[in-house]
Amino acid sequence: MENQTKYRISPVKVLLLTLFGITAGFCQQVAAQEKFIEAEAGTLSNGARIEACPTCSAGNKVSGLGDLSNGTVTFTLNVPKPGLYPLNVYFKVSDDRSLNVRVNQEKVPQKVIFVRNLPVEQSSKQTVYVALKAGTNKVSFDNPVEGGPDLDRISLNPVPVKALSFSGTIKDKTGKPAGGVSVQLKGSIQRLVQTDAAGKYSITDVPDGEYLISAFANGKLVAPHSLKAAKGSSTLPLNFTVSPIVKKPSAVKMLSQGKNRIAYDSSTGTADFYINDKLVLANVYAEVQAPEVISSMDYSQRDVKEEKFTDQLGSGSLFTVTSSGKGLPEMVQEYWFYAGQHFVLTRVTLNSDKVISTGYMSPLKSETSVEVLPSGKNYSLFVPFDNDKWVRYVAFPFNEVVSSHEVSVLFNQDSRQGLVLGSVDHDNWKTGVVTATTGNQLNRVEVYGGFTYASSRDVLPHGKIKGQKVQSPRMFVGNYQDWREGMNSFAKVNAGLHHRMKWPGGAPFGWNSWGKIQFALTGQKAVEVSDFFAKELQPKSFENDGVAYIGLDAGAENKTDEELIAFVNACKKNNQIPGGYYGPFADWGGDSTKVIDGTSYAYKDLYLRANGNRQFIDGAAAIDPTHPGTKARMKKSLERFKRLGFKFMKVDFLAHASLESDHYYNPEVTTGIQAYNEGMKYLRETLGDSIYLNQAISPIFPADYAQSRRLACDVFGDREKIEYAMNSLTYGWWLTDVYLYNDADHIVLEGHSEAENRSRVTSSVTTGIYIAGDDLSAAGSAEAKERAKKFLTNPDINDIARSGKSFEPVYSAAGGSAGQVFVRKDEHYLYLALFNYTTHENKIEVPLNLVDHGIKWEGLSYKELWTGKTGKAGAIIQENIPAADVRILRFDLAGK
Repeated sequence: MENQTKYRISPVKVLLLTLFGITAGFCQQVAAQEKFIEAEAGTLSNGARIEACPTCSAGNKVSGLGDLSNGTVTFTLNVPKPGLYPLNVYFKVSDDRSLNVRVNQEKVPQKVIFVRNLPVEQSSKQTVYVALKAGTNKVSFDNPVEGGPDLDRISLNPVPVKALSFSGTIKDKTGKPAGGVSVQLKGSIQRLVQTDAAGKYSITDVPDGEYLISAFANGKLVAPHSLKAAKGSSTLPLNFTVSPIVKKPSAVKMLSQGKNRIAYDSSTGTADFYINDKLVLANVYAEVQAPEVISSMDYSQRDVKEEKFTDQLGSGSLFTVTSSGKGLPEMVQEYWFYAGQHFVLTRVTLNSDKVISTGYMSPLKSETSVEVLPSGKNYSLFVPFDNDKWVRYVAFPFNEVVSSHEVSVLFNQDSRQGLVLGSVDHDNWKTGVVTATTGNQLNRVEVYGGFTYASSRDVLPHGKIKGQKVQSPRMFVGNYQDWREGMNSFAKVNAGLHHRMKWPGGAPFGWNSWGKIQFALTGQKAVEVSDFFAKELQPKSFENDGVAYIGLDAGAENKTDEELIAFVNACKKNNQIPGGYYGPFADWGGDSTKVIDGTSYAYKDLYLRANGNRQFIDGAAAIDPTHPGTKARMKKSLERFKRLGFKFMKVDFLAHASLESDHYYNPEVTTGIQAYNEGMKYLRETLGDSIYLNQAISPIFPADYAQSRRLACDVFGDREKIEYAMNSLTYGWWLTDVYLYNDADHIVLEGHSEAENRSRVTSSVTTGIYIAGDDLSAAGSAEAKERAKKFLTNPDINDIARSGKSFEPVYSAAGGSAGQVFVRKDEHYLYLALFNYTTHENKIEVPLNLVDHGIKWEGLSYKELWTGKTGKAGAIIQENIPAADVRILRFDLAGK
């Protein structure tokens, strides 16, 4: 069960204008002057559209914001003087969703989570602060990675509020102004400006809060590199000095293994990374905020040592740089080189005799431009934190600043060269990968633990790690001739360094009740579906190792023991594995006073709070995974399923457990990922290893607890959702080497065209496990049953699914779209899947040398597995694919 709508009411957030010295009487005057702008009066683009809305202020709303086309609405606002203005946004949404709010086409927009605070049929209200110039301003709303809320109207408070401003001068050591230096503000909002010819910069109209200001001068040292601005303070000038990086050949230590090497300058604390014999990162340094900003460039003494090592991944050389300096904690930088590999791992550690507290650790930062790719179509990939709200992977063209979760890859579409950057540890930190690019250059990179964003569902900054020793995640830097090889390597490193679940059976074939039955689930319906599979589908190839998995979704926990036992017995009789469902970290009930059975705790004791308020995702309140009340709740439900004979569990809404919070019950837990790990570890231990665990809505990492995970959620069966699912396969196929299997969500055939049915089934079998979702009970529609018998019993298609191995993309896809051509090779066959996501026929041409250079294609026989058409391969495969349809070619590698 994903993205369901639940009814809840939480207190409306009230803007306390008196904090800004405005009297109650004047508030009434301001309210009278407030002017509303209907959303439909804005300029709509990229698929944003007007829809009727009887409960909206003028009977309409703007829908289609964000998502695949990045629907956008832009408003024109006029103000008499510059300042920070409250902008009231009235929106319609069933669950919390985010939008970018961009003023005058600023490079770095605000990422705002719009939280529903009224019943779903009413328009919620939220205040956003926008910095406007005197005169005409353009304010836009969009979201390039997922769908946002619908907008009803906006209103601008005509009186600006108290705000902070920051300014300073950047010069070189001779006092000469440094123009064109980038200055970044990070905090509750982000800004990026440049110094003028006089070396001056100014950042105005910033909401009160704590901020970090950093200066980036391409290929030069900046001192201090970053400055903290305390809350309420903006009067002092924040000045920086730039100087050239002068490398002393005698101070450069060469750390190397095979084709990988790092030139570490022990005089500056910076490093150049050569991976696979190519310079990919220059003048790299480490930085920690503890809470003062400490950089590897700040130290006066550095010691470099080398030692050989062997671990789960192989053998190689570990280089350790230990830096010391007066008044500074010891900094340790580590670099792991593996024999025969095209990647290096690195980590930064601080050691001190005092307790260190940090919410930011980066072993990889650089502001020196490097030509990392050939000229041409270059992209930087955004990887989502989770799979909720139909979020997409997005390939942004170079010339953007991209902030990705856990990993990113920079790649050239034509040559396929790629640079992979990401984290291979997921025990304490959420990792961010920030890249700034132009042309074929990587101009700035920042890979760090401590990343929260609207797309990680967080409203709080990352929690702090504390101790006399604090460590960043190990970060991966890999350079590959083919970016897909790089992502596969990244996946295998993650799996090799951590626990990858096993399963004695084959990849699951089965059914889940949420696809069509949803809350109409009954024990009798479940038994009838079990019987239908046993009679009509399992004997006709819809099985793996002779077994099918029949899974109950939402509502299963509310069934009586008698109903569930009858269902389990039916599954046993029908050679099926019974499956259940549980959402361990989400409270859908909304009654905060309800007591957890067997405990003295009420739900109000369990909530994960931000600034004292409950946190909601998808309409459900997040509960603390470290709390004994949460664990008691989990134990009761999971042990019941286990006692009744369930062997397969779908667990849902897991991202709730990863939210940053004011505090956690376990005082040793200070970050969302630490809390998530504690909750999931308890869940896994309670179930034991004999029960298969399938994660639905969940973070992409950590991956230590489940055999499979959804790549995409709520796909069902229409053309647009199929493309959404295939976007996840295009850029997330590599997770097949992290989890045991990927999952493309349940297949719904009823109500969609036969072309869409073929595409939907193919999207599942090319992804991983194979789960149907139609109502196949006695009262279910005849159409659903006939479609199931027709499309779920193709033996050639079903043979593909038995491996559970994901197909790889042959071509990349720009923006948030999906690739059209996917490939997988096994011992006997090579499979080529060709998708048409459009409403008209498309011809797809595939030069076969792009698919696999090691195959002699000429004359190789193939069969199209849906139509039965056969043929012989030439240099190019050409197929005319009908609207919303698919073709999947099976090439016989034996040449038969």
